[in-house]
Amino acid sequence: FHVPNETDILVPSNVVLVKGLFIDTLPIQLRIIDRKHQCRTPVSFVHIDCDIYDGARDILFLLGSRFVPGTILVFDELFNYPSYEKHEIKALFEFLSGSNLRLIPIGTSGNIELKPAQDIAVQSFAFVTDFEEG
Repeated sequence: FHVPNETDILVPSNVVLVKGLFIDTLPIQLRIIDRKHQCRTPVSFVHIDCDIYDGARDILFLLGSRFVPGTILVFDELFNYPSYEKHEIKALFEFLSGSNLRLIPIGTSGNIELKPAQDIAVQSFAFVTDFEEG
């Protein structure tokens, strides 16, 4: 088993890898991006693959005010595994309960089963955002 060093990971030149918890690092990175573009930058694509409640909650609440109609949200491990109701989907429901955001399902990978699998299966769920009138 090999844990890569930072120098072992190849990413495109427009990608920055940041170590740390979302709650600590995301606000700083958003300020840097906003300063660079001289505006509050909207978010058009978010891939949430943090598996646990705290990370998903932090991402949604830190980025949610930047979602625009058409923002795409992709979740890995949203549901269909033991104790799924305590993690990403819980954070999503909490976020949506205080928002006028509406999610429209646009795709999934993997099978959706009525009985949660014993392990997390490879599956993603994608939504496009819209806002409810009123």
